[in-house]
Amino acid sequence: MIIVNAIAMQTRKIGDYIYRVEQPSAALGKSKSATVITVSTISPWFDTLCLSADVLILHLLSEHDLLPIMEERKRQGRPTIYELSDNIIALHEGVGIRGWFSDPVNLALAFQYMRMADAVQVTGSGLAERFSFINPRMVIFENQMVTLGRVERQASERVIFGWAGSSGHRRDIEAASDVIVQVMRTYPHLDFAFMGDETIYSTLSAAVPADRFIYSPPGTLDDYLDFLQKLDIGIAPLEDNPYNRCRSDVKFLEYASRGVVPVLSSLAPYKDSVQHGETGFLYDSQQEFLSILSLLACDADLRNHVSKAAYAYVKRCRLEDIHTEERLAFYLSLIKKGEVSSVLPRELPIVRHEEGTDYFELAASKVETLILAGIHHEVSGSYDDAVKIYRLAARESPDCPLPWFWLGYCYLRKGRPEASQWFDEAIKRNPNFLRACWLKAKALGDLDPMAALQELAVLLKHWPSYAPAAVSMAEILESHGVYTEAIHWYNEALRSNPFCSPAALGLGRIYDLQGEKEQAGISFSTAADLAPAWAEAQYGMARWCLSRNDLGRAAEYCSRTLSADVSHSGVRNMIEEIEKRVMTN
Repeated sequence: MIIVNAIAMQTRKIGDYIYRVEQPSAALGKSKSATVITVSTISPWFDTLCLSADVLILHLLSEHDLLPIMEERKRQGRPTIYELSDNIIALHEGVGIRGWFSDPVNLALAFQYMRMADAVQVTGSGLAERFSFINPRMVIFENQMVTLGRVERQASERVIFGWAGSSGHRRDIEAASDVIVQVMRTYPHLDFAFMGDETIYSTLSAAVPADRFIYSPPGTLDDYLDFLQKLDIGIAPLEDNPYNRCRSDVKFLEYASRGVVPVLSSLAPYKDSVQHGETGFLYDSQQEFLSILSLLACDADLRNHVSKAAYAYVKRCRLEDIHTEERLAFYLSLIKKGEVSSVLPRELPIVRHEEGTDYFELAASKVETLILAGIHHEVSGSYDDAVKIYRLAARESPDCPLPWFWLGYCYLRKGRPEASQWFDEAIKRNPNFLRACWLKAKALGDLDPMAALQELAVLLKHWPSYAPAAVSMAEILESHGVYTEAIHWYNEALRSNPFCSPAALGLGRIYDLQGEKEQAGISFSTAADLAPAWAEAQYGMARWCLSRNDLGRAAEYCSRTLSADVSHSGVRNMIEEIEKRVMTN
């Protein structure tokens, strides 16, 4: 059986990649029942491998061009699994994918692929409960550990408790800072160790005695696990919010596997795994948090007992190899009659992950390296340098559509009319390059609306379930006052993908303009619910509420708009208007 991981992640040393892709794949490869390959979305081999795999796993992807791949796999009876590892509708600050899924098109495509998939795999019960509506076949594959550290601790009069985390956890640790300071004041033999961003370090270190603060800069997962070996007690404060309730329990596993006593917020990620008072401690309030730390600070025997029990739990139940057969059985159950037929191309540039496993990654080609360099230049605002590098990539691999696409996309973002010709070059090389077709129509939209409509009509003829094209068709028609046809295409977008917030928002605008206020309110509300992190949808609902003089709800949606985009241009004027009306009333 050939299993292909399709990923967007370029950084291979972060925890999400290691726990969700690398470790399970290496374990499956050791079984001798599966060959596993990981391929990036910018690899020239992406389409080939995704189409030919016996089992395809899409790791939190929403690329437009997956639609033809998924439809073809369905036609061939080859299963596709969607991996959901985060609550993508409740992302908070510091989360790397927040920007990606605040785009309503990306969010809607992710939901469409989850619906189309033969199964959805998630990291824990929080995600399973939140997203069970999207696909009836949902399986929990929890994060596991591959290695165990040392459970023993050298005898010492000092006790070290600590925490490590990225900027995405900043609010969590800052909420715990008062307890950290208080317990250290009470118990002079306690030291605090922190590994993470300097911005968080500066906040914490200002309140903690310098000679009792141990700082380690951010590093790899291996660096982090080494850091944990210094700790006696590990804390995991979490704000009670929808995103955190859908996290995995990996923080508990990391502590337990290194002989660290876990002290954790009593939320879904940990409540299913931790036996309170035996393999760790759970707390519901700051006072409980303080009491538990105080107890552990003074009771070495209790620390020793809990750390060993937690370590034994991981060794017995939560090592990756233990769960390999369960994964294999599930994947095989999705294959019709258990028949596998994939054959890898001989010229595939694969690199074995390690000896003893049939898990491979693709060696990065020169064209991939150049495209990544071009993207980095664009991110930094150096568009001319990006164009030069994309042209180099096109010369390096003229038959690959990706350099031509990125060249067109760069020109489109600069507002240059040549964008459409470069998209044409990409489409010539891959007629199923939906995103290139869609962006070409967008590039034509202002210059030649009729040509753009024709491009979109052809696209929808071949791919009627491609909702972004239907929305673009409707938006052009709406902008020219052709409202009946625009409504038709917005509804077509929602028919093919009920999670398409831009379509619902477009309907709201037209109904509002036509005086159908109740219908407009339903559409605006739907758009806001479908894309909580899209400021424009929240703002549309705020405006509708204000037009109905529903000041309370208008204020609520203004707040949601600012949560999504603090720099939103129109919302502050609306807030002033709400305040005036409140004063008048």
